[in-house]
Amino acid sequence: MKGGAALGRPFWLVWGAGAASYAGDGLVAGALPLLAASLTRDPRLIAAVDACLYVGWLLLGLVSGVVVDRVDRLGLMWRVDVVRAVLFAVFAAFVITAHVRISLILVLSLILGLAAPFFANASSSVLPELVPDAQIERANSYTQTSIVVLSNLVGPPVGAALFVAATGAPFVLNAVSFAVSALLVAWGAAVRRTRPAGVLVPSVSSTGATAPTAPGVRGALAEGIAFLRGHRVLGVLAVTVGVVNLVVGGIMGILVLYVLEVLKLPEEAYGWLISAFAVGGLGGSLVTPRLVRWTGPATVANAAVIVFGVVVLSLGLTRNLVVVGIALMVGGFASLMWNIVTISYRQRVVPRTLLGRVTSVYRMAAFIAVPVGAVGAGWLAHAIGIQHTYLIGGLILLVTSALVFRRIGEMSQVTPG
Repeated sequence: MKGGAALGRPFWLVWGAGAASYAGDGLVAGALPLLAASLTRDPRLIAAVDACLYVGWLLLGLVSGVVVDRVDRLGLMWRVDVVRAVLFAVFAAFVITAHVRISLILVLSLILGLAAPFFANASSSVLPELVPDAQIERANSYTQTSIVVLSNLVGPPVGAALFVAATGAPFVLNAVSFAVSALLVAWGAAVRRTRPAGVLVPSVSSTGATAPTAPGVRGALAEGIAFLRGHRVLGVLAVTVGVVNLVVGGIMGILVLYVLEVLKLPEEAYGWLISAFAVGGLGGSLVTPRLVRWTGPATVANAAVIVFGVVVLSLGLTRNLVVVGIALMVGGFASLMWNIVTISYRQRVVPRTLLGRVTSVYRMAAFIAVPVGAVGAGWLAHAIGIQHTYLIGGLILLVTSALVFRRIGEMSQVTPG
């Protein structure tokens, strides 16, 4: 089962939808911070734009998990993409007509943040329904590769260049990308409905027990929270990713100012440095399944947290462009190692009827940390400077890696069914 056909047409249609969406996201990742920086140089407001994208996890993260476990996941995904396509079309009109303000950017980021939990939870939870269990790492590797290449490697520099050439172009293209994504997901849903009965395996946990569905929203949430709290490895992974995202959210929230004010580079360089991170991530996405087979998921996960700390420290210690570029590449490699190994582990050990809720609780811990970190880093950078803020973040990550090392070491390889 090594050929691409083993993953099936529904997976590839959903993967193509994600690829279209990630390409648009990459354009906006390169353009939106530059648009915000053209309106204000206050690091608190710049960081707030990034923070608003994640506030939705605080407000709707848990509820989205219940919804994902109770509705058709692909149907939910394409409907969310339709909403996002319309939002970006309207926003692009404001940008093109020069009526955009920092307040409008904050509102857009907030609305997108409210929609994100529904799409993200559904996308992660539906994957085990689309591919054979033995192909989960491979499917996640392809998904993460598309994120790296399109959202991080190609998109940001192109988005930054387009912003300089034609300010509204990246936002128009993102609206188109969401529309294409919605069409492909809807197509994938239609194809899946035509598959013979019994193709999809039933929802089972790693112990073989079928998960019940709780009747009420509160009971449904309690099931997901109880499962995560009762699982020693998943619980510590959720705490760890929360700390990592707290720091990384802060670092990325003020990265545009790090590029413009610390490194003294032109606006276009922001997109290229994000691409350096993506180049490392591409390498990580390609080799991680093999690393997991060779060393086990625990070694890969622990190594990723340690590398995160070293990378952030190095950004705080140098202004050398070559060192910064290498550090970002290494950080990208570690990021994809972490994502692939932890997502695959979660998809295997959680019952499928609980996967939406457990994923929502897990991701809520992860994503709530991002706006907190972004806002905190903005205020801290305003008070003590950008590089000192990075130094503090690196030290936090290294301390965290020491505290969780033994518990993550309990992660064992779950044999594909």
